[in-house]
Amino acid sequence: MTVEPSGIRIEVHEKESVAAAAWRQGITWPTKCWGQAECMSCFTKIVGDELAAEPMTQEESDAMRLRMAKRVRSPPVRLACRLHVKKDGLVLEKRGVRTATGTDNNMTRARQPTPESEGTWGASPEGVLNDSHIDDCRESGRRPADVHDDDARRRLR
Repeated sequence: MTVEPSGIRIEVHEKESVAAAAWRQGITWPTKCWGQAECMSCFTKIVGDELAAEPMTQEESDAMRLRMAKRVRSPPVRLACRLHVKKDGLVLEKRGVRTATGTDNNMTRARQPTPESEGTWGASPEGVLNDSHIDDCRESGRRPADVHDDDARRRLR
C-alpha cells in the first residue's frame, strides 16, 4: 500500500494494522495512544482502491463515533490502528508519515508494537511512557496518555 503525499510504500502483513506495519518498518505514523483507538491521531483517508481495505469493524466505528468530530469521520476516513489491508493497491492520504531516518521522533527509542501487543500496555513507546507510567496506570486505572499528560503538566509548572 502507498501513503500520499509522501509516496511511502508500506508492506502490511495479514492481520496487521496499517499503523503497526508502519511502526514495524521504522516509519513514523502519527499517534498518541499507540494502537489503542483512543487518540484518533492516526486517522487517514482512503484515496485509492477502497476495495483493497477490509471493511470497518464495529470497534473502529464506535471509537470514531465517540471520539472524532462528525465533520472529520465521514467516509472514506479510517483509523490506521484498526485498518487492515486485503490486497495490494490501497492508497491512503496522511500527512506526517515519514521514515525515521535522520530525525529523533521517538521512533528510534520506541518499543515497536506487534500484532500480538497491539491494544496492550506493551505497545507504549519507551521514552514517552516508561515503566513507572505503566505501573501508575495499572494502579490508578487511568489510560497511559492521561498519566503521561499529567506528568508533562507537572514539568511545565
